[in-house]
Amino acid sequence: MGHIARSLPAGITFRICSEQDFDHALWLMRLSYLRYALKTSTEPRKLFEQSSEGLRLNPRFKSLMEPFVPKTAKQVSAESISA
Repeated sequence: MGHIARSLPAGITFRICSEQDFDHALWLMRLSYLRYALKTSTEPRKLFEQSSEGLRLNPRFKSLMEPFVPKTAKQVSAESISA
């Protein structure tokens, strides 16, 4: 795999030189996406637990991500469903 510079969300650029670099860049992108998905989830705690397993987050990473889990679920209004 050649050297490829990719820009991830939030303006992060990651140089991809190997398959391992690609896997790491993909993991970083999924981690970044999780932060935004938690904001709009109707079940943020459940999403966080499932995603933590899928991303294989260790306890330190989980504790760093914990503040992004809303205390209450986002309410879905009838207007947004009918739109």
